[in-house]
Amino acid sequence: MNEKLTRISDYRDTASQYVDMHVHSTMSHDGESTPAEIYERVKELPLAGACLTEHGDYKPELDHCGEFSYEHYDREISRLEEDIKKDDPLLLRGLEFSEPHLYPGDFRRVQEHDFDVITGAIHWLDGIFVGEDHILDKINKFDLFRRYFSKVEAMVEFGGIDVVSHLEFPRRYHGGSFYPLEKLGRIMEKMVDRSIVLEINTAATEKESKDRFLPTSQLLKIYQKAGGQQVVVGSDAHRAEEIGRSFSRVSECIDNLDLEPGYFQGRKFTPYGN
Repeated sequence: MNEKLTRISDYRDTASQYVDMHVHSTMSHDGESTPAEIYERVKELPLAGACLTEHGDYKPELDHCGEFSYEHYDREISRLEEDIKKDDPLLLRGLEFSEPHLYPGDFRRVQEHDFDVITGAIHWLDGIFVGEDHILDKINKFDLFRRYFSKVEAMVEFGGIDVVSHLEFPRRYHGGSFYPLEKLGRIMEKMVDRSIVLEINTAATEKESKDRFLPTSQLLKIYQKAGGQQVVVGSDAHRAEEIGRSFSRVSECIDNLDLEPGYFQGRKFTPYGN
């Protein structure tokens, strides 16, 4: 095993073993901290590393459509990697691709690059960001979640991603949730068949009770019933101070459900302790 990874196994069964697998820097349109600021923060925390999963958005109507530049990303990360020592936290490369099934050409091109992980996410419904308040003026909350999960299913069927990010994303903004159980069962089975891992996203915990991650324990149990065990954990940080938020809480949830947490490197999942 790579010597730089041995420190992860030293933190078995604690939040300190974790790699934050969902962090945005100023290389994302909405990130507020530079890659250097993020990595300095990671070194201050009891974390084993972080992955810079910048936004890959290709929706033509967006001002930042196609703005992600791998060449710029590679230069920034490589500059930081030059100073990383053996016992320093991991710095991994990632991309959060919005609606990859709708932009297959763009998705194929980003897959050619040297990422440790590519995650897929549903952010938009019928041209409206799912977090916009006025989306509920057009459709009720039941239809919002029903249509959201249909988009997730289409994304999973398309495949090519390693992780589904922040499942139940509308709940972060609108609260509550509606679970089409039959559809969710299909989604989870297709994820398992395609070796797509579920992310536990901790961004919602600032607004909700301690066990209300994205997704909830109820959906994690559906994932388990379909044969899914592997999970990654991400803060969805857009500022350095948000990195690793609520990881101690989520580690308790993972232990209680007997899930297998880990991280991606070279597009391969590695459980902690291996």
